[in-house]
Amino acid sequence: MKSWFIIPLILIIVAVAGYVLYGNQALLTQVKNVVPQTAEQAADQPKDTVIIRGFAFSPKTITVRAGDSVTWTNQDAITHTATSDDGLWDTGLIAQGESKTITFATPGTFSYHCTPHPSMTAIIIVQ
Repeated sequence: MKSWFIIPLILIIVAVAGYVLYGNQALLTQVKNVVPQTAEQAADQPKDTVIIRGFAFSPKTITVRAGDSVTWTNQDAITHTATSDDGLWDTGLIAQGESKTITFATPGTFSYHCTPHPSMTAIIIVQ
């Protein structure tokens, strides 16, 4: 190989490594957000609030009374939704640090998911 080819190649490799290790703040934030919720944090959480963190809804199952509201708060750097599996309700997109609230008037069990991340699932029980 000729030396004129090696020097630019090394510079490209160093630049890409620097971006991957230090420049991708969204990735670093996501890694920090994949921290399980402690029992103390769960106790401080209002009973009708669902926290979105680490690509998961917490708690996975919540029980409320008919007429109560549930609020989803996104602590991930990635935008999420809370969307009923049957299409009856949808929070719309919830950005990092934002919250959306839905009021449940009718008793029932409602499975829901995140539209952009369908592996994120949870259940609301309305009594």
